Amino acid sequence: MPQTDPLTTLRRQVANATLDLFGAYHPRLYRSDKVVRDVVWGMIDIFPHELALIDSPIFQRLRGVYQTSLALLTYPCAIHSRFEHSVGALAVADRVLRALERRADVGITDLDRLEVRLASLLHDWTHGPLSHTSEAFYKSNPIFPAIRAAHPLMLGSASASEILTYCLITSEPFGHLWEEIVAQYHATRPHGPFLSRCDRWRIATMIVGADANTEKPASSPQPENRFLRQLVNGPFDVDKLDYIARDGYFTGLNLGIDVDRLLWVMDTIQVDTDDDRRTRVLCVAASGATILEQVVFAKMQLFSSLYYHHKVRAAHQAALRLLAGLEEAGIELNVRSLSEPSTFLCLDDYDVLHGCFQQAKSKKPEPEGLQRARRLAKSIKERNLPMRALVLAHPAWGSNPCAASDAERGKWVRKMMEQGQPNRFAAEVAGAAGLSPNDVWVDIPEEVNLQGTGAEALVKFDDHTFLPIQDMFPISGWLSAYQLYRMVSYIFAVRDRERVGRAACEILARDYDITVSNVALKLARV
Repeated sequence: MPQTDPLTTLRRQVANATLDLFGAYHPRLYRSDKVVRDVVWGMIDIFPHELALIDSPIFQRLRGVYQTSLALLTYPCAIHSRFEHSVGALAVADRVLRALERRADVGITDLDRLEVRLASLLHDWTHGPLSHTSEAFYKSNPIFPAIRAAHPLMLGSASASEILTYCLITSEPFGHLWEEIVAQYHATRPHGPFLSRCDRWRIATMIVGADANTEKPASSPQPENRFLRQLVNGPFDVDKLDYIARDGYFTGLNLGIDVDRLLWVMDTIQVDTDDDRRTRVLCVAASGATILEQVVFAKMQLFSSLYYHHKVRAAHQAALRLLAGLEEAGIELNVRSLSEPSTFLCLDDYDVLHGCFQQAKSKKPEPEGLQRARRLAKSIKERNLPMRALVLAHPAWGSNPCAASDAERGKWVRKMMEQGQPNRFAAEVAGAAGLSPNDVWVDIPEEVNLQGTGAEALVKFDDHTFLPIQDMFPISGWLSAYQLYRMVSYIFAVRDRERVGRAACEILARDYDITVSNVALKLARV
């Protein structure tokens, strides 16, 4: 009996999860474009068929999904949502397309414009509650590595949320909704005739960053115009340009990216592909190459100051443990199991943070997982988060802070990738400190990926000469330095953090052959 394709299985789950939402929704008829005012990009023109998608329940759900998860507990103004970011990405796409149209040799068609705008608008609409926090929870589901293994060319590098987006846009319920929208505007709008030619499979392929659709080869992005796909998922795509500007604005971080200048110097150039074809890719003129530096520096600053801030990471770990507690207790949210990634398409932040308080009570003792989830939800609500007990930063590796050892950091990373880690280490530290295993948390942020930007972002000197940005500026060196000096692991303690910190140091030295200096303890008090 042939084995079912895991991608087909996930698409079926996504379709079942969203069937009621799509089936109960019928788009209203808009007579003209609408203009919305955005705090970052100013006035944004939105087409009627895009408004019909924005009005859909799944897209409106994004209003309740904070863009930077629980960073608002540290940066009080960071209450912007995935909804704003998605509309902002549409605004950036429109500006970039208009900027590229100044180049006589680009040849962007009306169909290209519609598909890039749609892909930009929908690129994040499957993000679950608490944004990347819920993705960090459900991405461990074995269906995602199975999908990447089955479709390496198309989905081998796609994130879990991108795979969910691909499944949603290529699902039958979305297909029915799109047909209804096309029928409404096919004959009433200037670009209406092009809507029927918009290929949702190609739009989904652009979102996952693939140049070929292995399910439907005829729906692959244009091989001669790779830059259209790169605008949606590429070295400096519309997603990055919006979230860097938006996250910086709402947190008050001063991130210097001259977007107006970037639009002016943005261009395309023809290059040879691996199969001896010619394709047009995104680049910037040599006179504006420093702006790519700004993008890289701004991204690194966001990680250091925002995404990997110790209180943001503590809140992230609290939310992960809350979700794990609900799943352990068998709790369903919106009548769906948390063990299925498709469930998160139907939830927002409020569903998760308040759902554990809304479970029906009975005379039977409540599951321990539910009790733990409630305690964590209360802690998040009151911003009563665990404290740093140990900060494993560059000066702390080895016995001499003046000559920190990268070898010790490497051993830590390798040890924590072993089966059962880092939970086993956390339990060992808790036991040595005389605490419950739930009182000690280990947080190891994922490494920042800048290599793709360095290799794929091109600087153009003329129509025949170009270089990857990494050949002009030491991006790989910056990345290595960032991983060495700025990547920080944390040992958090719910209580007795001094005792937890010292126990962690002793266990690292005795059982893991990893030496850390007392700087790791002192940094926890900074």
